[in-house]
Amino acid sequence: MKISDFSTEFEKKVREAKRQFLLEGFAIIPEVWNIPSLDKVLHALEEVIASAHADPVKWSEYVLWQKDIPIAQLNGIPESKMRDAFSQIYIFGDIAMHHFELRNIILSPYCIAVAQHILGEEVICHFSNFTGRAARIGACCQWHRDWPNSYCSTRDGFQIRLMICLDGMKSGQGATRVIPGSQHWDNARFKSWQRHKWPLEAMGKALLCPSGSLVVLGPTIVHGAEGNRSSKARRNLIAQWGRKRDTLCMQSVESLTGYIPQCPHFFTNI
Repeated sequence: MKISDFSTEFEKKVREAKRQFLLEGFAIIPEVWNIPSLDKVLHALEEVIASAHADPVKWSEYVLWQKDIPIAQLNGIPESKMRDAFSQIYIFGDIAMHHFELRNIILSPYCIAVAQHILGEEVICHFSNFTGRAARIGACCQWHRDWPNSYCSTRDGFQIRLMICLDGMKSGQGATRVIPGSQHWDNARFKSWQRHKWPLEAMGKALLCPSGSLVVLGPTIVHGAEGNRSSKARRNLIAQWGRKRDTLCMQSVESLTGYIPQCPHFFTNI
């Protein structure tokens, strides 16, 4: 895809996303991909997930199951449904490695353009994963920040997460929630706030969006996700991007670690 292939509408969305990101620490770019264009991606994802269910031992290096997360994250799920809940995938690591369709959308020109524009210079990919919130029995995710973290962090915090929302995010569906203004808190204030164990459902702002949207999260915005009790799954593909020149500390190297887009900067005139 060339720069000229981007629509004026998408360019406007990227402009607005950067304004929102600088102001609020996150941004929502709605409907970057239409539903028909996601069919191959969803089919590929279902294929990979089915493989993990068929042979959990083979995939244990990459898959974190809901049975292996703190039980508090499954609060609200009826006891009769707990066995099914345990069998759901919570995180699937290095998801781009396991199917070319997943790699293609994570490294799509849309994602690269957004990463370049928001970070403001040459970018590098750090890692990718799939996060799932199964219909009716999806786990919650407690309040946290993405920087610093023990798995993958830049030294100075210049990094962003891009979330490709395959099913969209609606209230009750396990939508990501953020605490507005928390990107400006120092670490002491965050730790003090975190000790209160604020309920997910009653705090912050839900990042609601339709299928095919792209959500950008800054490194220090406090966020979490309530459990999914709706009849629709919430499946997101996530990639972390940073500036090419920054030092990166990682526990392990993934297939996309160090990937540098071999293309010109998009929207250099914005």
